[in-house]
Amino acid sequence: MTAAQHQPSIVAISRERHAGKGWQAPASFDFAKTNHLVQISAAEIAHAARSMPLAFVQSGDRLVLVAMLSLLPGNNLFVGPGGKWLGPYIPAALRAFPFILANSGAGAAEQFTLAFDEASGLLSDEGTPFFAEDGVTPHARTSEMLQFLVQVRRGNDAVSTAVAALQAAEVLEPWPINLKDGETTRAVQGISRINEAALNKLSDDAFLALRRAGALPVAYAQLMAVQNLSVLQRLAQAQGAARQTPRVDASKLFSPAMEDEKFDWESLLKD
Repeated sequence: MTAAQHQPSIVAISRERHAGKGWQAPASFDFAKTNHLVQISAAEIAHAARSMPLAFVQSGDRLVLVAMLSLLPGNNLFVGPGGKWLGPYIPAALRAFPFILANSGAGAAEQFTLAFDEASGLLSDEGTPFFAEDGVTPHARTSEMLQFLVQVRRGNDAVSTAVAALQAAEVLEPWPINLKDGETTRAVQGISRINEAALNKLSDDAFLALRRAGALPVAYAQLMAVQNLSVLQRLAQAQGAARQTPRVDASKLFSPAMEDEKFDWESLLKD
């Protein structure tokens, strides 16, 4: 089953269903090949902003902060040949796969439980067990994954509060990005950005309200990450070169020394 054909089958982890079963970590990021946007949590904003563009998109009844992995739906430029991740930072939501925190509540009463994507192909009779030998106590790795996803969820909620404050302050605007497709040019729809001029014109009281809502780090991270649109452009060029020229090694897209976040484009694109 290819990533494009993958239809998730999300099942809450339970003793009745998963005792005696195990799971395996994904061997590649092929599962994320069609994810062109991924939600970003509070603790990872600074890391993501150094690697990829950030934007605001509508999700249900609220705006959320996302990393843009491509401008084209269904296409993740950060997943290269063999499912290798081509950037220095991997968003938390992708690192958690095939686990998710599922909402098991009804109506406004949210209640979350650890769940597993059984269509991922990573459920097995071996691997890391879901439960300890007694079949009752969650395995340490299962508990760690739950704690990780709970932290991500709390971070998502904190960012949502911040984004709502930015929206109320009227410092968000549609992001006019035009994508060239052959001889035609089309606008990318549904994404918003910070209007820096509007942000700078806020009154002292309005600016203080944003600081109290934790919105200023979100705003400045999005502004800083705008420069990473060039990363998407170069990734698209490199992916095209990799498809056309077998000698191009897309795994060399980023230099091995990632501490300085520099891209080794010349190594990638040379014949």
